[in-house]
Amino acid sequence: MCHHTLLIAAADPQMRALLATTLQSPWVRLFLASDGMAAERLARRHRVNLAVLHANLPKRDGFATCRLLRSSRELAAIRVVLLTPDITDVARGQAAGAHTVVVMPFSPRELRDTVRSLLLRAESHD
Repeated sequence: MCHHTLLIAAADPQMRALLATTLQSPWVRLFLASDGMAAERLARRHRVNLAVLHANLPKRDGFATCRLLRSSRELAAIRVVLLTPDITDVARGQAAGAHTVVVMPFSPRELRDTVRSLLLRAESHD
């Protein structure tokens, strides 16, 4: 029944749980990571369609993880949503290759709609 695979990467367990609850649906398979290096491993191991990365990840921050995903030939098709607590990081996130940068705090509906829109656009380009 799942036809989208999402990766959620956030260091804080409560943030990961909130994101998972917000984005879960019968059509989505979720993978959770607590740092940037684990996010990369999961993205490589599973056919991830979209990654939601918190900017302040340990081991490799969200910006560096986004750059790595977007520059890798095998991972470049992954859509990336970067979450940042600082509005001044929007341009930095876009420069790293994020498809969308969401400034925290955000509404769960805003994030759901953003993810849905990116997945629909990805499907239309397949």
